[in-house]
Amino acid sequence: MGAVVLLHYTQLTKEIPYRTGGDVTTLDRGAMMRRFAIGTLLCAAVFCLQPARADAGIEHSVFTGFEDPNNIPPIDVSDGDSVTGATSADITTDILAGINLQFTYEATASVGRFGNLGVSAFQATDGELHTQVVIRSDEFVNLGLPRRATANFIIDGGEIELVANTGAIVEFQLTITSNVSNGGDFRRWQHFADIEANNFSSVTYTSNSSTDIGAFVDPSRPTRVEIPFSFQSFDLGIIPSGATIDLEYQLDIFSNIPIAPEIVRWNFSDPLSVDGFSNEFPTVEFESTPGVVPEPSSLTLAALGVLGISGLLWRRRKPASHD
Repeated sequence: MGAVVLLHYTQLTKEIPYRTGGDVTTLDRGAMMRRFAIGTLLCAAVFCLQPARADAGIEHSVFTGFEDPNNIPPIDVSDGDSVTGATSADITTDILAGINLQFTYEATASVGRFGNLGVSAFQATDGELHTQVVIRSDEFVNLGLPRRATANFIIDGGEIELVANTGAIVEFQLTITSNVSNGGDFRRWQHFADIEANNFSSVTYTSNSSTDIGAFVDPSRPTRVEIPFSFQSFDLGIIPSGATIDLEYQLDIFSNIPIAPEIVRWNFSDPLSVDGFSNEFPTVEFESTPGVVPEPSSLTLAALGVLGISGLLWRRRKPASHD
């Protein structure tokens, strides 16, 4: 923009009248263009510092399934549901998936319209039981300068109980992925854990990832793992100017029970939402200070324009020398 002003400055020196008080004086078009250019550059600079949200894709999906490979043919029962929208405002319904065989197994998975989710399951037979929730949104966009961003979310808590013979296992997998456009990073936050039965008397909880959600085996009931309430943060890295952040949350809890157990059950809830810049979770926070030097292709041009305009103003105001 500054370059455009410089190129056309010599063609815009025709003086035009304007009134100040009761007198008529003159102001050349070059001065008007300089003032206009400076104002435009200042407005652009203010605008570029502001993150914003854009219309995007939202997806909620749930799944429950049970498989017994010991039967011929194998028993395979499942149920699922999903809802999508261009923006979070388009998600107006709750979704639920559920399967049930009386006194044998039961599983439900749900997502509310605002993203709060829940899964629960019960199993009293051998086989594999699975509950899954997926919530995805790319309704986050950085229209400001390149800067670091963080996603914040809550783990509301839950419990997993396993009273079974050695060899039975329940797997807990919580994964949040971030895919950033315009040259940004693909990143993943995850917590994988195994809950293994110890001959009907206790369980062993083993985390297979570096993240910590505070889960522990209940000392008063050693066949149960407690997952406490906690706040979690996920570093999304440096977000380029104009980049869109695609966040996906996926929760999977599934069992693998080779011999009929006494009981397997779990409950987990999470007040999570991916509806853009709101007070729900996860929220995306941008640092107020840019994390890297902005690209020179646009800002350098603007800076050169400002310097050029300042030079022209200085030359115009400098008094002519006399021999």
